[in-house]
Amino acid sequence: MLRTFSKIHGLAGLRIGYALADPEIARDIERARAPYSVSIVAQEAALAALGDRRHAGRSQRHNLRELRFLARGLERIGVASTPSVANFLLVHPRTDPESLARRLLLDGVLVRPMGSFGFPRAFRVTVGTRPENLRFLRAMRALGSNRA
Repeated sequence: MLRTFSKIHGLAGLRIGYALADPEIARDIERARAPYSVSIVAQEAALAALGDRRHAGRSQRHNLRELRFLARGLERIGVASTPSVANFLLVHPRTDPESLARRLLLDGVLVRPMGSFGFPRAFRVTVGTRPENLRFLRAMRALGSNRA
């Protein structure tokens, strides 16, 4: 099992996480790991984050609230999404997700087409702040992404 401190702890820029694995697998991972791959600053931040359960709880509540907000907003404009408990939605527009992603980027909205993950008709959008999520929904509506 692999976990990062990116989302719920807000430490994405520090690139830190952990693994729980069988000792043999852990040895293989350790052999492949670059030396000094995690800074002391990242390690200290991760330790502090583990002790801050209030922040993690707020992050989790925010994510669930905004996840529902995004899903409902997409539904209102006729765009399907896969139910999620993660920090992103898998969105299924009726138009080509690759071209839609390029058009959204012109509006300052970054989404990730999921063709290389086996979902050629979908893209991934990460849950953001309310203003970011509103910007995404407005851009989707303006682009007419629900048209066939």
